[in-house]
This record gives sequence, structure tokens and C-alpha cells, in this order.
Amino acid sequence: MTQGHRFYQQDDALTIEMPATMFGTQTVVFTKDYIADDKKKIFYRDATEIYYTARQLTANFICTMNTYEFKISSVNQQIEIVVSTAFNIGNAERKDMWQKLVGIASHVIQPHIVENLTRRIFVNGESVDIYGLKLTRDGYSTGKFLFWGGDQVRWADACAPLTTWHAGKVIILGRRHSKDALWQIPVDTPNAVVLPDLMKACLNAASTGYVPVNL
Repeated sequence: MTQGHRFYQQDDALTIEMPATMFGTQTVVFTKDYIADDKKKIFYRDATEIYYTARQLTANFICTMNTYEFKISSVNQQIEIVVSTAFNIGNAERKDMWQKLVGIASHVIQPHIVENLTRRIFVNGESVDIYGLKLTRDGYSTGKFLFWGGDQVRWADACAPLTTWHAGKVIILGRRHSKDALWQIPVDTPNAVVLPDLMKACLNAASTGYVPVNL
């Protein structure tokens, strides 16, 4: 069913035509198993990182540039979309297409990344690092942004909510020795956007044991 000439569904695939910064389009196709652009394909199960952000530049309170970015990566592939507008010319269309792209990806790709990261932590025993925030079987910690020296917050000591959003950042909360711990991770960091779901998955895995999710 057609939903506008830049966003349409056909043959079990959903196609988004992102208006390019200058001329033409950048086409992104979602199927039930993979995302593809004009040259590359990444199966959802193989996705390792996702990143998307919107930025606005202003001068004297006047918008001079809007930029919309989206990137999905696997071990050996990367699909990246970057579109910009000057002085809001064509901004509404680009923003709408970017929001559709992000909305679909958040539903069909992010769960796979969360599951893969959770399995790495609780099955493989790895330490996953997102902007210096280290997540392990035992808990999470960082030497960069924790206010008092990188103490680990154990999952057993963690309290909900673990994450929130503010001013383009993911805020990670925790408690250690009756003190509140706080991390601020820019949303344009790879995999920052999956942290709310990842923290919940890790807390559940630590509390009740890791159970694979059938995606």
C-alpha cells in the first residue's frame, strides 16, 4: 500500500526514500530479515551497533542547518544515511522520513542488538563498553563519568529506573554505598539509544537468569 511517494510497502518490503542533501534520494529497504540500501545489506541478527541523531545549528536565533543521521553496523558492513537542510528548506520532508526510518529501526533492529549484547555479557562473560560505561555479569561501572572514582554498581544493588533521557543524553542512574551514581552518555554515541532496554535486560538476566529471546 502506498503511503506517499517516498514511503511505501511492496512485496513484503518497506521502502523509505530519503531525500539527499543536494539531489536524488537515498533508498533504504526493510524486509522481515534485513535492512538494505543501494549497495549493502545487513541482517538484523548480525547488527552490532545502531546510532541516530538530529542536530540543529543556529545563528542569532535563526536556524542555519538541520542534520539528520542514521547508521547501522555489523562486523563487516555499515549502512549510513546523512541528510542536511539549510535554513529549513525542505526540512519537514527530511525530518519526517528520518523519523520513519528511526521508528522502524527501533522496532526491528534494536531488539536484536539488545539480545546480542545481553548474550555477550551473561553467556560469554564479556565486558561491553558503551562510551566508557562497562557492563558485566556483576554490574556496571565507569572510570570517566562516575562522580566518585569508578565504583561498580552491582545489579543486585541497582534500582529502577536505571535510565532516562535529557537534553540529547542518556542518563544512567545507580546507587552505591547509599549514594546516587550518575552517567551522562551523548545520544549520538553508538548503541546509546539501546541502553534503556539493555539495562533492563541485564537487570532481568542478573535477577532471574539469562533466557534467550526468540526474535
